[in-house]
Amino acid sequence: MRASRFRLAVVCAAVALGSVACAGFSLQELPPEPIALIYRTADEAKRRAELIEPRARPTKRPGRSVLRMQQVEGYLGRLAGETEQDRLIDTIGKLSLFYPRTGEVEPLVAAQRGSRPLDWSPDHTRLYFSALRSNVPQVFSYEVSTRMVDRVTSGSDAHGFASTGPEGRVAYARVVGTRERPRSRIWLLDRDGTRRPLTKGPSDYRPRFSPDGRTILYSGYLESGAPGIFAVDPDSDAPPHMVARGLDPDFAPDGSWVAFSQRIKGRWKIWRMKPDGTGKYAIGGASSTVEKLDAMNPTVSPDGRYIVYVSEELGRQELRVRRVDGTGDRPLLEGADAGNPVW
Repeated sequence: MRASRFRLAVVCAAVALGSVACAGFSLQELPPEPIALIYRTADEAKRRAELIEPRARPTKRPGRSVLRMQQVEGYLGRLAGETEQDRLIDTIGKLSLFYPRTGEVEPLVAAQRGSRPLDWSPDHTRLYFSALRSNVPQVFSYEVSTRMVDRVTSGSDAHGFASTGPEGRVAYARVVGTRERPRSRIWLLDRDGTRRPLTKGPSDYRPRFSPDGRTILYSGYLESGAPGIFAVDPDSDAPPHMVARGLDPDFAPDGSWVAFSQRIKGRWKIWRMKPDGTGKYAIGGASSTVEKLDAMNPTVSPDGRYIVYVSEELGRQELRVRRVDGTGDRPLLEGADAGNPVW
């Protein structure tokens, strides 16, 4: 499998030098806007895989209740900037901007190691990210033109996921309670500076504003432990409701559809649906090798024509891109790893 991926990478790299399309399209066709991501060098990626690969091969499938706790605990660990073990701290990666047309990677000097990208402002001029402050995760914003950082959340509670909507409204996840009994809820920072909860928890995270600001989709878990995507109206008292099984929703720029990841027959795949959960279908890849791997963390391009996602295999996280119709799948970084992409 790895040999096949290596041969594909060599071919892609060779034709890229001549700006010839590989696997269906040229990188020059992609939008110029940078992708915010966690970047690991080839050496960091290799060492990270060597450390966590033994745990990537479970001896048996855990029960639903155990699986749910593992998912929530893993989420809190990522939220706190923790790694699976202390030795992984050196391979945690660096918050960076990746320019897909040129392959340039620009580390954000203003963001400390362990910071994670969350969302872009609608005009793509401000990046929201999480970072530790007094050992507590908080949300910050980064102005690309001035390279200035502003703090969005504060306090003793952890804040690790956020999304920005029209007129500067921000939805974010706030975690309260002990490590043994955490409770994560979606909160809204409104135009006038007031803050109020939108959901009841206990494991709600990764909110995403619709472009018109009328809907917030977020990830959570059902009582059975199964992952789900839920919707809430920030201006209504109506309770949240589930729209689909899966995780990590991301709106298209015009708000007409949503990309998300869903687990089918033991593998995570990229799917597409309308915001109300109807019209679901899988966005297939061009490579059979890719289709045998987990595809997660989809993010839609600013022009709505492409989806960037992370293909995961035994500790490695490969950044890939495909058209929204599922054609033209190809890698974007060779050798290095990338996690949590936000376009």
